[in-house]
Amino acid sequence: MKIAAVSPSSSDGLPPEEIARRKARRQSYASPGTVFEDFNISGNNVFAQKFSMDFITDVAERTHLITRAAAESNPDVIMVSGGIEPGAAASRQEIQSVPIVSTGQAAYNVAYQLGFHVGHKLGIMVYEEKIIDPIMAQATLHRADWMVTAIKQIDVPLPELNVKRELVRERMVEVAKELVAGGATMIFPQGLSMMPAAMDEYELSKACGVPVLNGEKILVRTAEMIGGLDLLRQGARSAAAF
Repeated sequence: MKIAAVSPSSSDGLPPEEIARRKARRQSYASPGTVFEDFNISGNNVFAQKFSMDFITDVAERTHLITRAAAESNPDVIMVSGGIEPGAAASRQEIQSVPIVSTGQAAYNVAYQLGFHVGHKLGIMVYEEKIIDPIMAQATLHRADWMVTAIKQIDVPLPELNVKRELVRERMVEVAKELVAGGATMIFPQGLSMMPAAMDEYELSKACGVPVLNGEKILVRTAEMIGGLDLLRQGARSAAAF
């Protein structure tokens, strides 16, 4: 299995040791034999400055361009990381030969299934207040908005997430408990620098008392499933036979 891993962060967007740690953790989520080929944007990244729509629009455009290059590498599947899935929607419209999965899309599908057991009440946490509307728009795009009970921010800006990890951990627990108190039956930390970078799903679940969705783990497992099913190539072969 070859997965083209598209990231909205430049290859030097984080310290080398943090990048190595994240790659090792990602590999631990994958099945034996799965290989990741990384595609990072250049000249801009999500850790460079505080959130703004102009900045994210620029990141999305750059991510869309690098996704084209990922498709040309002939992977089994492309996975786009990042809480707001920059460039993923445009890439899906353009690229028809390779399936594209993304963090929010994959996690909402799991939340829908999990909801039959615990209740379809999803609490989402994000980094900053300015991200709430784009994340809600994303949930609406994926037809998951009806599950969302609330979206709350941890109030740690993007450039400070790595250097203030202990604060991120504290705020994650506080916000998760607030979401549960408001009726959430499952929690989705929408941002890989919260989960799994700062805390794993088991630790947060123990702290707040409800299931927690690890977006990156779900993304990797979904990518393996979609890539393994080979449905797009199967359809192309079937069409060519007629």
